[in-house]
Amino acid sequence: MTGNQITFISIAFVLILGSALFAQFRWLPRGKAGFAIVFLAGVGSVAALWLAGLPPAWFEGEKTGFGLTLFLALSAFVTKEKTYGLPLLSGMALTLLVANVVPHVT
Repeated sequence: MTGNQITFISIAFVLILGSALFAQFRWLPRGKAGFAIVFLAGVGSVAALWLAGLPPAWFEGEKTGFGLTLFLALSAFVTKEKTYGLPLLSGMALTLLVANVVPHVT
């Protein structure tokens, strides 16, 4: 593992754990602002993993990546925690979908 990979993976962990901690203690603002913060944490965590290049099967535009995208999207709407689970998982699913479509477009 290179130093950049460790940095990006650490960023993903910090974003997910930090947003979970803020949601747990109700430090997030209510409404659209809180939704946007958690959504961006989901987007940032998957983007950091994409930049790190780990695991590559998730971002190559094959069955693994699209399957994981579908799982995250369905989980977002099944979760009971609508103020945290929905924005986090939908942000992760959307970013993963974009990452898997890019290899087919270019």
